[in-house]
Amino acid sequence: MRRQLRIVGSVFFTWLIIVSPAFADGNPNPGVLPPDSHAFGQTYSEWEAALWQWALSQGPVNNPLTDTTGANCAVGQTGKVWFLARKGGGQAVRNCTIPAGKGILIPIGAAECDVLEGDGTTEAELRACAIEFSNKFTVMRISVDGNELQGLAPPANSPYRIQWPLFTVTIVEGNAFGAPAGTTQAVADGWFFLLAPLSAGAHTIVWHSEAPSLNFMAESVYQLTIGP
Repeated sequence: MRRQLRIVGSVFFTWLIIVSPAFADGNPNPGVLPPDSHAFGQTYSEWEAALWQWALSQGPVNNPLTDTTGANCAVGQTGKVWFLARKGGGQAVRNCTIPAGKGILIPIGAAECDVLEGDGTTEAELRACAIEFSNKFTVMRISVDGNELQGLAPPANSPYRIQWPLFTVTIVEGNAFGAPAGTTQAVADGWFFLLAPLSAGAHTIVWHSEAPSLNFMAESVYQLTIGP
């Protein structure tokens, strides 16, 4: 299965991110770091690869991807950016406390293809696989504290759709996707928002995505508390 981070622009064939005309006059989402930024020491592409590596390294115990309450949201979280896990289908409401000063990476919809799962043996084959599955997402939206973020429609041309180069990932036994364990090469394609650190206190993030041809719908509601 080409795992959709479901959890996790235009098509990019290098590290270059093309900024759409929507960004010509400034960032339409002031609380979101622009997709061409180099935030917290890495590009969007590098943070997204890190999110996949985090997601696929989670085993059957205390897995934040399969947790439906948010109790495991801190598992495996290190560094300057906090990863929000995606619900695999249907709706999940999670309560999560995040330390102050953390960027927050949100996977709206994405697909990953790798060699171990038989998705291809070359970068071009893996890339074609990821693009094919990401293209099936046709409905996406996200709001932060009731304010809907801009730039996801139409999904195919969204500046937040980013494809990143071949990366190495180690998949553990008992992962949330039922994928075979081992170290492999992968490619991914999808839509992500990297939020600047939120102010201390309570915040609500809601995101929704649909891939009708896959009979797939997911909605994640995060009730966040940003701690000291």
